[in-house]
Amino acid sequence: MIRLCQNKSLSFSGSENAFDCCDKSAAGLKKNSLKSAIWIGHILVELNVACGTFRFEISRHWRRGWEFRLMNCSKTCKGAKVPTILDRWDISLDELTEVVNSNPSLQGFLIGYIGEFKLRKIWFSDGRVENVHKFDDHDRRHKNDLAITYQGCEFTIEVKSLQTNSVRQEGDDYRGAFQCDASDRRMVVLPNGRKVETTCLLVGGFDLIAVNLYAFRHAWEFAFALNRDLPRTENSKYTLAQRKHLLATSMKITLPVEPPFVNNPFTLLDRLVAEKQA
Repeated sequence: MIRLCQNKSLSFSGSENAFDCCDKSAAGLKKNSLKSAIWIGHILVELNVACGTFRFEISRHWRRGWEFRLMNCSKTCKGAKVPTILDRWDISLDELTEVVNSNPSLQGFLIGYIGEFKLRKIWFSDGRVENVHKFDDHDRRHKNDLAITYQGCEFTIEVKSLQTNSVRQEGDDYRGAFQCDASDRRMVVLPNGRKVETTCLLVGGFDLIAVNLYAFRHAWEFAFALNRDLPRTENSKYTLAQRKHLLATSMKITLPVEPPFVNNPFTLLDRLVAEKQA
């Protein structure tokens, strides 16, 4: 049963190729007919059936009567192709490319989220780790990007990406920088119980950092380091005691990677597991 405006409702039955109006309704619909409906304008309808969720537009045409048009569906029947983001947004690949290329900030967002996806696919999908999950971006209790279980121990990972305008190439060597801070200023509690308002990430606030190096060679490569080995902030607005517990908000990185960064996260995870089990 589909509930529409003004408490009017329609009942539809769905099959693979057709959707038939099957009952009379408060709108005055007759069986298998839309022409007797009395509303004027456009109505968007969402219909859940066994084979998927479908969206329809019902509109009144003065000459042709009521028109019933399938807009899109989140699932399709019997193995049919699932609509892509291009289908859903009614935009071509060239048009989407133009939008992304003309909006650098959008490129940054996409590279960040695609980097998280690629990290999971490349490094954490081969069975060595379990319970790989991402926390909601608005979950203030869990601010890390990713959590995994490895050899019975849970670890948290912060994922960052290179700043494109920082990239420099010298022969086969690359250097650049990445932002390593929180998305907003918030109050944090230091190990000594003191509070400080900052955008800095905390020493010990996560286990591992993964830096997306795509901007170096346009390849999905990552560098990894332990939280405890990352540089601390040198900002003079914090006391020396506070700086010991706050990470720098901008960090340099190279390719080939140099300490404290490594190419393989399991080198670091094995070390953390050994420490927990010691």
